[in-house]
Amino acid sequence: MKQSWSLMREIIRVDLITMKGGKNSTLLPVVLFTLIITGAGFCITPVAGLYIPLMLGGFFVPMLFNNEMKYHSEPLWSLLPMERKDLVNARFLLCMGLFITADFVFYLLMLMSLSLSLWKNMDMKMDIIEMMAERMGLSRLGFFNLCYFGASSFGFLCMTSSLRKYFRDPAKFNIILQNHLQKSGKKEIAALCIIFAVFGFWLLITTGMLPLGEMAVIFVQLVSQLSHAANGFLLGAVFMTIAAFHAAYEYTCTLIEYDQREL
Repeated sequence: MKQSWSLMREIIRVDLITMKGGKNSTLLPVVLFTLIITGAGFCITPVAGLYIPLMLGGFFVPMLFNNEMKYHSEPLWSLLPMERKDLVNARFLLCMGLFITADFVFYLLMLMSLSLSLWKNMDMKMDIIEMMAERMGLSRLGFFNLCYFGASSFGFLCMTSSLRKYFRDPAKFNIILQNHLQKSGKKEIAALCIIFAVFGFWLLITTGMLPLGEMAVIFVQLVSQLSHAANGFLLGAVFMTIAAFHAAYEYTCTLIEYDQREL
């Protein structure tokens, strides 16, 4: 067991070094964009911070393994004296650890922004969070927690799914990624439209403007009670539990698939 942990640490160290190297590394653009979002979170609204976990979910795996995909060095791991499960364990541990750490740090930063409310000192009187929280009968903290935990769980789900796809076939994953980047504008607009549509639908339900059947009312009341409990932490815990179970499923499938795959 000690040797296995030592080997995983070496794999993680190599991946971190590789991530920072190469001409086409995406680390710097991601860091710069994160700083821009941080500024928007403090100067405009903490809602801007919701984009960080979504961005991490979409770009974490490509950012870590971009150089490996570019130089086709992934088969080299099969030549080293190690088991395939060690590589899977190390990379799932690396991705999940970095994602959770970055997500938690940014959550604390946005809580600080929520407390300071610097945008009110910049002639921006409209508090989006306060307005939406009042509509839904929640506190400002409760509304922000629901939004952030929802975005974090979705980003975590996307990240683990991407890691499984990468292990399944890195070359195909790279082609899919390139096609996605070429069409990212239309897809991002469509995704934003869907998010706003779902949020608007939920808002109509919670304000009583949209009538529902008896079973739907019971479900809405249950979700509403969970969202009001402990300033949104309870429903947020439900979101994160679902994401954790999904990560366990993706990890188990990756172990089986990667062990059977020809390199």
